[in-house]
Amino acid sequence: MTWTSITENERESISRLRERLSSHFSTDGRHGPDDDNCVMVGPHTFRDIVLLRFLRGRDHVEHDAFDLLVEYATWRITYDVDLALTDSFVLQRISTEQQKKKYEIVSEADLGDRPAAFVFVGKHYKYERDLGEMRYLIIHVLERLVALAKPDQERDYEVAQILVYILKTYYPETLEHIIFVDSPWIFSACWTIIKQWLTPVTLEKVLFLTKSDLSKYVRSEAIPKGFAEEDDDDNQ
Repeated sequence: MTWTSITENERESISRLRERLSSHFSTDGRHGPDDDNCVMVGPHTFRDIVLLRFLRGRDHVEHDAFDLLVEYATWRITYDVDLALTDSFVLQRISTEQQKKKYEIVSEADLGDRPAAFVFVGKHYKYERDLGEMRYLIIHVLERLVALAKPDQERDYEVAQILVYILKTYYPETLEHIIFVDSPWIFSACWTIIKQWLTPVTLEKVLFLTKSDLSKYVRSEAIPKGFAEEDDDDNQ
């Protein structure tokens, strides 16, 4: 995301959010190892940039941002999100799905040097997946993207719902674009359902492009060869 400068009112809100989080989770004001502009909840360090994202993602309604931050912290602990990039997480949580090579992550992929995940939906089959493992796979992929960014088959709506929910709830104001490339005509029916789960702000970030237009948003050399060569019948 392109960020505007933080305002004084936002700084004051962030300070209050930090104190409320410390009090709610009984952290005794523990801060992270690098600076004082953060608070630790369990193994996770809440830096001010994260608090700012949640604050802006909830239209600066401080109470709403706090409630979602509490849910976010609880979610990270419940699903071991802070371990998502470790070898043990991959081995124990997503080893089966990982072997199917359904995605590829490229750093500095788009024209703004942001990373991108290329998802090969043609390799995903609803009746050959475990929904719990898919949840952990989505977490793993999103955490990898965040780490890099620093600052006839049925359509699998259940996985789509998990993806949408995690993105809008736990990664607010993080997404730049969702790009559908050469989507087949049948996807229009799927999209009619999926778009109902998205906020107006997120809908504005959804693009439908042809392969020839993809280079307007993503560096040509960053597009995986396999992605460019997928059959037109596959939703990319």
